[in-house]
Amino acid sequence: MHQLSITSTLLYVIVALILYFIWKRKHLYYCSFKHPGPFGFPLIGSVHLLKPGPTETYNILMRIAQYAPVTRMWLGPFFHLFISKAEDTEILLNKC
Repeated sequence: MHQLSITSTLLYVIVALILYFIWKRKHLYYCSFKHPGPFGFPLIGSVHLLKPGPTETYNILMRIAQYAPVTRMWLGPFFHLFISKAEDTEILLNKC
């Protein structure tokens, strides 16, 4: 009985920490939904698409390029925007 209460308490704490992490980063999720990109799982992002090797990496980048000119991708918990047009990059860099 004691083991069950420790396990359930630990589970509640982990779920609460994950929800807190998501809540603090809600602005990133809001911004990410404004741009097209591959599907990303919670916590791992789009890492499931990545495979080792130069040929596989090239194929993945070509698949991501179909969402161009601005593509979102989650690599783990990190949000990335890929910009394929030099003009868009120039506008972004001039505003920052």
